Amino acid sequence: MPRWGKWECVRARMLLRLSRLSRRAPDDEEQAIVAALVARTGDVLSPAEFVWSVDDGVVSVTGVGRMLGTGLTIVMVGGPRKFVPRWLKVRGMTRTYMDDIAALASKARGSPWPAPHARCRVRVRRQAVTISWTSRWTRKTLVQLRPIVRSEFGI
Repeated sequence: MPRWGKWECVRARMLLRLSRLSRRAPDDEEQAIVAALVARTGDVLSPAEFVWSVDDGVVSVTGVGRMLGTGLTIVMVGGPRKFVPRWLKVRGMTRTYMDDIAALASKARGSPWPAPHARCRVRVRRQAVTISWTSRWTRKTLVQLRPIVRSEFGI
């Protein structure tokens, strides 16, 4: 039976610690961010074709009517336990969520939404967070959602 050396044991302990850190549940601030993002889902997806709900950091989007059988489940896990600036956390969570919703909108429409090679841009400012999609090369704004006032995030 082979014996583990000193460095293999250290590496195994580090991987175990990292896996524990990555499984943290979302805190109250992160759940408030997710709830504010779910409120903007209707700007991208049609309420006549999709129904969405959020429960404890898990967003469920289900198709109804002609979109029956189409759906998406987004699990927003908590971030690292170390300090991350609030604006960076908001930007990362928003971009990830909106990319998933845009992929579902593209699947539902049968063509890329809002356009081929569009890029989600999130700007976190003092009063509000703006979400828009721009053309990758010309940086022309294709779609801009209603701004999310920072008080909706509870921050």
